[in-house]
Amino acid sequence: MTRTKNIRVAGTYVKGISHDESEKPCQDRTYQKSSNGVTVISLADGAGSYEKTEIGAEIATKFVADYLCDNFMGIFEKDEKTIAKNILNGIQKELIKKAKNLNLDMKRGDLSSTLLFVSVKDNQYLAGHIGDGMIGYFENQKSAVLSYPENSGENGKYTYLTTQKSSLDHFRVYKNELNNITGFVLMSDGTCDSLYDPVPKRLTVGNMTIMGWLNNKTLSIEQVEKEIREAIESLFLNKSKNGDDCSIILMSTKDEDKMKEAEITDLTLDQLADNTKRIDRLQEDLDSVKNKLKDLNNRVPTKIEENDYKNYKSVLDKLTSKKADNTKRINRLKENVTTIKKELNDFQNILGSKLDKISSGRESVSIEEMKSIIKWKKNVNILLIVISTGLAGVVIKLLFFN
Repeated sequence: MTRTKNIRVAGTYVKGISHDESEKPCQDRTYQKSSNGVTVISLADGAGSYEKTEIGAEIATKFVADYLCDNFMGIFEKDEKTIAKNILNGIQKELIKKAKNLNLDMKRGDLSSTLLFVSVKDNQYLAGHIGDGMIGYFENQKSAVLSYPENSGENGKYTYLTTQKSSLDHFRVYKNELNNITGFVLMSDGTCDSLYDPVPKRLTVGNMTIMGWLNNKTLSIEQVEKEIREAIESLFLNKSKNGDDCSIILMSTKDEDKMKEAEITDLTLDQLADNTKRIDRLQEDLDSVKNKLKDLNNRVPTKIEENDYKNYKSVLDKLTSKKADNTKRINRLKENVTTIKKELNDFQNILGSKLDKISSGRESVSIEEMKSIIKWKKNVNILLIVISTGLAGVVIKLLFFN
């Protein structure tokens, strides 16, 4: 089963406020690669206390992408511990070579970084994580966490890095089928301060917004990355608790069928409205012909009228056949709309339940999430009314696609 034809990737990294003040380089790195039917995104956050960790982050992100593009099928079949060991051994060999060239000390922590990655091929994905930061995924118009940050020490001051002896014990590997998953996001801890809520342990609504940019094919990848960078510079850097660098990279795995679902829904509703008009016009024509036939039946027709009668009868048969055909089509379309209305009602109930929980204090959300929930509930109410009045196609586009 092929699911990776329409993959799009976008990401960037920006120097944090603390590094800017101390004149340190940005130590976060992101990387992407597509080869042999495999697409990989990777991210690493260089440890701020050591030397040249931005180089270590670059080595780690590039190695894992190269390795998985070349070996995906072979390594996917192995167990998680073996996968982690093979990848980590390869990264550490590259780091040792670089440390010798630069006269650095890996035992001290030079070249150290976290590591996050996701690779996909066909309907399978393989992901891995060492340290803090976050891996999220998108499914059924929602975002969720695949791999949480892992920290150590008092108040989670420290994390796990690629150069530590214990790194293999903290290398988490995930592999499965994509099925309904339509995308992934990797982020460093600096970005987590804006896009991850640690109390309920969930991704914020901002993740859906950013993924929406990537899924919008009217935007080029350059435009998407520009939007992401501007969001980081204007919002995320100030929210980063330690003035950390901020990095993020996203992959959209939406297949063509999923991308067309909304269009099909609109088309179905538009067809319903159009066919309703057609069947009304046919009914008017039928009524006109029937009246003419009734008039002819009430008296002795002339020769000319007998010919007219035959012609009208022929027209009536054709119109009756057309009406039967269109009635079947309209019934099928009505069934589709009934299904859509049920799904919208279910969604409306979910939103109502969520608002009840929030108002009763059983659940907390940010102001942005609250606004989003209220907006969607309002849009769903309008959409249900619109569908009932037969003007759905036009208004749906006005509500959601302009």
